[in-house]
Amino acid sequence: MCCYCKWISLCLNNRLRLSSGYAGPRGEMRTFLKFYLISTGIGALIVGAAPWLVILGYFAFILPGLFLSVLPTAFLYGAAVAVVFFPLSRKVSEGVAAAVSIAGAAALMVLLPLPGNLATEARYNSEMANEILPQNKISLHGHIRLDYFTAMNA
Repeated sequence: MCCYCKWISLCLNNRLRLSSGYAGPRGEMRTFLKFYLISTGIGALIVGAAPWLVILGYFAFILPGLFLSVLPTAFLYGAAVAVVFFPLSRKVSEGVAAAVSIAGAAALMVLLPLPGNLATEARYNSEMANEILPQNKISLHGHIRLDYFTAMNA
C-alpha cells in the first residue's frame, strides 16, 4: 500500500482528521511528483515517437486513445508544477510548496495564452464592427446565386 493510500485509510478510520494539517511523511509529494513526471514523460515520448498509437487506442474502446492523447499535456502540467515545487519545498513545508506550485502552474496555463487571446478578440471585434445591418428587410425576387468563395478555391 502506498503512502497516500495509508494516509487516506487513516483519515477514513478517524485516526487523523483531514483538518489536522497532517500532510503525510516528509518527501511524499516529492516522490509522487518524480513518479508522475517519469511515467507521464515516458508516455509522452512514446506518443510523440508513435502517434499512430493514439489512433489505434481510439479504435480499442476509446479510453486508451483518450489516455494516450492526454499524456503530453499531463506531462507539461506536471513539469510546470515541478519547476516551482522542487526549489520551493527546500524553503517551506511540502504542503505549502504543493499548494503554491499547483496554483502557480494553473495561473501560468491561464495567463500564458492570454495575450494571444486578447489580440484575437480585438481582431474579431474590429472585423465585426464593419458589419452593417440593413434598416428594412431585403426582399429577394427571382433567381438568387450564392457563390462560395474562399482563399482555397480562388
